[in-house]
Amino acid sequence: MCAYLYEKDNYDIFLTRDCLAYSKVKPAVNQISTHPCFQRDSLVKFCQKHGICVTAHAPLGGAAANNECFGTASCLDDPVLKELAAKYKRTVAQIVLRWGIHRNTVIIPKTAKLERLEHNFQVFDLELSKEDV
Repeated sequence: MCAYLYEKDNYDIFLTRDCLAYSKVKPAVNQISTHPCFQRDSLVKFCQKHGICVTAHAPLGGAAANNECFGTASCLDDPVLKELAAKYKRTVAQIVLRWGIHRNTVIIPKTAKLERLEHNFQVFDLELSKEDV
């Protein structure tokens, strides 16, 4: 068993628990789809409790998953997140990325545009209030 878990939304708490019980090497990372529209708090807390780093491979939400589950193309269209972006004078993506950092997950945002990449890095001086998180 390698020290890295990757899932297509199928390494849930039960499989992670089994992995911890039976593998000789404890996983170091569980890479999952997680974002404000699909928070997976139980799994994130379970992993963190057991010293497994959680990596969010779709921290801004994936279009297909969000359409199916939430009827929206992306977390970036969420009205609450848009309000928070206006409040903090940031982009919705920056709010979402900061939220992921705040909950101690590693975030891997994908972009092919240099401007978006630069915006993605402009989250380290942003602090969201406890209520907003």
